[in-house]
Amino acid sequence: SVVNEDEIWGISPNDKPIWRENSNAEFSTLSGDLVYVEGSADGGHVWGINEQKIMFYRPGRTSGSYWDPIPEATTRAIKVSVSADGSHVWFVNPRNLVFYRNGRNGVVESIAGPELKQIAVSGDGNHVWGVTEDKQLYYRAGHDGTWFAAGGPLVDYVSVNGDGTVMYSVNYEKKRTYYRFC
Repeated sequence: SVVNEDEIWGISPNDKPIWRENSNAEFSTLSGDLVYVEGSADGGHVWGINEQKIMFYRPGRTSGSYWDPIPEATTRAIKVSVSADGSHVWFVNPRNLVFYRNGRNGVVESIAGPELKQIAVSGDGNHVWGVTEDKQLYYRAGHDGTWFAAGGPLVDYVSVNGDGTVMYSVNYEKKRTYYRFC
């Protein structure tokens, strides 16, 4: 996950969170055992998921920050996406149900609609894209929108830019990358 222009968060091959301050720096291995990590564009909100599908949060890479488990039973997750300022957090649970919370301390809300395996929210929080197990794309206009099938090629992964004007997607089997101007 790229934050702050060139700050990078990721997961090492042995499931350790890693962080790099800029393109000239070496990666640092951080404490914790995670299989997925996603950061806000401002770098102040980083979400992780461990092998047991428990979500964790940390306020970026500030001095004294650590991975704080999210205790609610509804916050088991396989994927998470966060807006640029951390105020919109979308996640998909192990049953492919979609949830939303308004920032770190927001109440978890179940979002009716398609069962998704992956989700992406734009930096401004106004555009949400998702992918189903059968590789169909879905879209909604932020929290107050309604899901609809977006059409297009079958894909495994979707991403969206900061203002929602460009959506990117990938089909792993075909080794194809797509983009759409929105």
